[in-house]
Amino acid sequence: MKKIILAAVLLSTVSGLHAQWRITGTDKSENSSCELIQILESDDATFIFGTVTNPSDDLYPYSTISRTTCVYVDDEPYKLLNSVNLPIYDEATPVYAQISGHQKLNFIMQFEKFPVTDGFDLIEKDSKHTEGTYNFYGIHIENAGLENMADDSFLDTYPAVLYGDFSNEGKTTQYYMFQALTLSCTRDIEYRDQYGQPDYVFFLTFENGSGKDLSLKFGKDVWITGHSTKSNGKEDEKAMKIIRQDEYERYFHGKDYNAARHIVSGEAAELSDAAEQAKNSTINSDVRAAAGLFSLLSLASSDKEVKEYMKAHPVDRPSALNDCTIKAGEKKAGYVAFQTRKMDRYVLHVNLDGYEYKFSWKKE
Repeated sequence: MKKIILAAVLLSTVSGLHAQWRITGTDKSENSSCELIQILESDDATFIFGTVTNPSDDLYPYSTISRTTCVYVDDEPYKLLNSVNLPIYDEATPVYAQISGHQKLNFIMQFEKFPVTDGFDLIEKDSKHTEGTYNFYGIHIENAGLENMADDSFLDTYPAVLYGDFSNEGKTTQYYMFQALTLSCTRDIEYRDQYGQPDYVFFLTFENGSGKDLSLKFGKDVWITGHSTKSNGKEDEKAMKIIRQDEYERYFHGKDYNAARHIVSGEAAELSDAAEQAKNSTINSDVRAAAGLFSLLSLASSDKEVKEYMKAHPVDRPSALNDCTIKAGEKKAGYVAFQTRKMDRYVLHVNLDGYEYKFSWKKE
């Protein structure tokens, strides 16, 4: 994923910055996991730097900030314009930042330029909310020299794992973007209707912009689990069997062969019917002779005819992903299929470059 333009402009164009303040504390905060660090002012905007920490063992899956967030100086609102690493929530195309247990996330918010004075407020939602809302009242500051300004490493030290989803033609795609690596996963129900088994097929796409080659081994780096809730309320987790390419080739060969045999036999039957009609027609003798030749075709097509038809009419079916290396700058895509069991939901796990991505789907 390319670095968002805001960050590049902010951190590389020092000449446009006029002043910097260090944030020393707040009178009241409704987000104990977030620390506001510093403020930078440019010609036409003001930037606030901050860090969010996940204090628990569990994943923070849906970290966002509301587009209604404003800075208030003497009750005058200044709107949030952009945010790096902490996505602005958009109901139409939601994107979230995910923070693993005991990990941090650095972010930068860009606001309309406001007069930086001691005691201003930053309010995400002007109402009573539970812990976690980005509401800070009475933000205290002190002057700091521009030589102490954060550089490019601020966002890279604790980068964001961005997660989102979208729908297209009835299919939902989940995707991740992390350190220039993009993964997307689509659950294709139509695959079952078109090709028969399996019930569940995931289409995975990898775009490797990390600058280095990444290896992918099934069973080690890619695996699927099924989850269901027992009568006692505890979750039951089972490993699902991934169906490999060679298994599908054997399955689909038989399916494709039978389909081709019926087609070839059907064509022979049509020719036979046409020949019978031609014999009783008043057309010339040459046509009647050709029709007689066609009538010799057997409705039971030979193996050779079927194979020739299959060769001339290959089935355009996406291939399965296998153990592979995704080279730097490469885009690789394919399907991952598995045998289903009676579970409530399924999770596709992908472990790449030390981070585990999870795509979760409820059984339909």
